Amino acid sequence: MISEEISNRLPLLVPVFLVGCLIYWILESSQLPDLPIVGVKAGEWFPLTRARWRNFKDIKAALELAYSNYRHQTCILPLAAAHDYVLLPLEEFGWLVNQPESDFSYEIEDELQLKPNMFLDRPSLHTVLRNRAIPTTLTKETYNLSRVLQEEIQNAVDGLLGADTNGFREICVYNVVKNISGKVMSSLFVGQFLCHHTDFCNAAIAFGSSVQQIAVLLHFIWTPFRPLAGLVLTFPARVQAWKMHKIIGREVRRQLNAPKARGLEPKPQTAGKDFLQSTIDIIRTSSDPHRFKLDMLFGSIRIFVITSMTTVTGAMTHAILSLAYSKQEYLEELRVEITSVTARHGKGPDKQALASMVKLDSSMRESQRVNTLVIFSVPRRVVKKGGIKTPSGIHVPRGAVIVVPAYSIMHDAAIYPDPYTFKPFRFAGDVAMPDQGTSKSLAEELVMPTSPSPRRKRQGWTQATPEYTSFGYGPHACPGRSIAAVVVKLMMAYIIAHYDFEVQGKRPENVILGASLMTPQKATIRVRRRKEEDIGFAW
Repeated sequence: MISEEISNRLPLLVPVFLVGCLIYWILESSQLPDLPIVGVKAGEWFPLTRARWRNFKDIKAALELAYSNYRHQTCILPLAAAHDYVLLPLEEFGWLVNQPESDFSYEIEDELQLKPNMFLDRPSLHTVLRNRAIPTTLTKETYNLSRVLQEEIQNAVDGLLGADTNGFREICVYNVVKNISGKVMSSLFVGQFLCHHTDFCNAAIAFGSSVQQIAVLLHFIWTPFRPLAGLVLTFPARVQAWKMHKIIGREVRRQLNAPKARGLEPKPQTAGKDFLQSTIDIIRTSSDPHRFKLDMLFGSIRIFVITSMTTVTGAMTHAILSLAYSKQEYLEELRVEITSVTARHGKGPDKQALASMVKLDSSMRESQRVNTLVIFSVPRRVVKKGGIKTPSGIHVPRGAVIVVPAYSIMHDAAIYPDPYTFKPFRFAGDVAMPDQGTSKSLAEELVMPTSPSPRRKRQGWTQATPEYTSFGYGPHACPGRSIAAVVVKLMMAYIIAHYDFEVQGKRPENVILGASLMTPQKATIRVRRRKEEDIGFAW
């Protein structure tokens, strides 16, 4: 009976279905500007939808196609589980970053999906994201805490990599680095007491790792369902956040009440303060009502945990793998630099010593260029009513997301010769040695094409340019990049100086999932502690 009814209505259902498909096909592209669309094939049904999944399946091929065909013009790159991106040419990069926030919104990334579920105090989120303590106070204090950081680095690295100088042991680079960076960054954010608190460290590492996974998963869920999905997917992370919140709350109350318990007037600490101590001093003096909320403080710490887990762990994992799988001469040259600089500046690297390690700095910049985690830079959503017009005259409607193809630019042979080869001293300038391993002279290899003279100009790791946007660019570039650079270089200097690497075969490929470029989380290498007489300095 039912089958008969369906059969009778089938002639009616087919036209309805086809009309619905036609309407959907018309509507799905009606909001996009009239531009070339990467991945679309002529004559196919639902071209935009199919292009999204085609580009998702092989984003590197899509980027290469877009950059080779539309390098100097605007185009659209639709990507499943992300956006239909409007790709600007490099020539319009400066225009984009200088546009007012009344026309463009930069808050279009994962925090929009996570904020209803990950932050206890939602109205404070905007203040957290713009917390000026990150690029100002905390950056300065990072150098004051260098001795504390060195102690934590030594304890964490020695504990996880071992002290055996006789034989190699196999390690999973990502897991080891995640645990090292978790402990070291905790000492910077919440102090030595909590960084040695096992429950807090375990919760922080689990929280930071899970949020990265959640951010990727949420992209695959239809937008109307994301808030509900967020409640479910973020539950394990919220459990870890609750544990952190409880432990931090006890520590804040202890520090606030300790002077009063001794009958003393609370006085701010003058130097060598972690973020928690700095914030407690601000709480005592600030008139900002948000700063009196534990949730506000905790929101800041969670932001730091998430970003440090992503930036620091990713940067170190890539750098260790790249150096381990490259020429042994590079490691030896870095060890010479680390040893000589440390010897000149006394026991352990300080601010001046780190600034003098130009080859180590260049190695980190080059590693992040080759293995960039950034596919698109300076993403902006058009919020101006009626849309905007680009310098080339393209009208982009309200709601569209405009980006610059960072991955393609950082792998452009015209900007970076031999762009897919890791050349650790590419950015070190005239001090760079040894030769980078080709028939060209070092000067020919390392001079940037835009360089006005044969001299190689050094480019620091965190220096943002339109051609290098690993930390973003402009007013919304990563505010904590200087902090990350200091801590990562301290950790890398210790590991390179104290450990030998042993590998076989080729470097493991990076993981690509849609718009997400991730580190190879299961890659392993073999490490061995170097003998003290071979190290040449005391940490």
